[in-house]
Amino acid sequence: MDQQFSVITKGSLDEIWGLATHPTQNKFLSGALDSIVTERNMDDNTINWSIKVLKGGVQSVCYSPDGEVVLVGTTSGTLIVYNASDQELLLEKQAGSEPLQVVQFSPDGSLLAVGSRDNDVYLYETEDDFRKYKLRGTCSGHSSFIRSLDFSSDGSVLRTNSGDYELLFWQTSDCTQDTNSSELRDTEWATRTCLLCFENFGVWPKGVDGTDLNAVAGAHNKDLVVTADDFGQVNLFGGKTHFAYAGHKRYRGHSSHVTNVAFSYDDEKVLSVGGSDCSIFQWKLSDE
Repeated sequence: MDQQFSVITKGSLDEIWGLATHPTQNKFLSGALDSIVTERNMDDNTINWSIKVLKGGVQSVCYSPDGEVVLVGTTSGTLIVYNASDQELLLEKQAGSEPLQVVQFSPDGSLLAVGSRDNDVYLYETEDDFRKYKLRGTCSGHSSFIRSLDFSSDGSVLRTNSGDYELLFWQTSDCTQDTNSSELRDTEWATRTCLLCFENFGVWPKGVDGTDLNAVAGAHNKDLVVTADDFGQVNLFGGKTHFAYAGHKRYRGHSSHVTNVAFSYDDEKVLSVGGSDCSIFQWKLSDE
């Protein structure tokens, strides 16, 4: 026992809900309800760094568009901003008092959307290379907690899903709800994380309710979609999924509900994180 020891790997002690992949490199963030945020390397599965958040458990995480800043949404409603290189604390900002379910930047990085369990989306303008944030407005209209959100490719529109299965649209210029959804049917979306939308209609299997699917993600440059469900499965869809019961492949490994999924920046790998099993799985995509 006199020898020096080094940590090979370190797991989580509670459910993992936060997951985000780096925009240009093979590394990713995970955040758990045990208040730990960890960055890992996908190439050798080593831990780059790990920090403990002091403002509650970790509900959501994301990188800034340049990968230089890390944002953490906590269960206490605190948005925390860190420098990615040395984990220096840059900012703490309160966004309500409920857990922050999702944090996401607009495609050009000028806006940050924070979806809360208090049913609102807080929209911020970014400043000082993603180190400061000014509240532009609040998107209020959902009757349940915010579950997921996507920006349009030009950043002018936001779509949101809630816990009671609503799909609403918002103009990011003034945070007003856009009720003319038919006029948005041809909108191109920068991401594909809303389970309840036209594009993802076919990812819902027969006989499930709205709580059985926990997350969805679309590949960046490939026609692939992956979902996480309550049955411990990661489901991969190829081609279009706008029609009912789209064909897919199921992959098992998790021993409990899968909470989140994400593609690597180059779409070569998929990350999935678990609830009660507190596990992180890395999947390699193949042509087979």
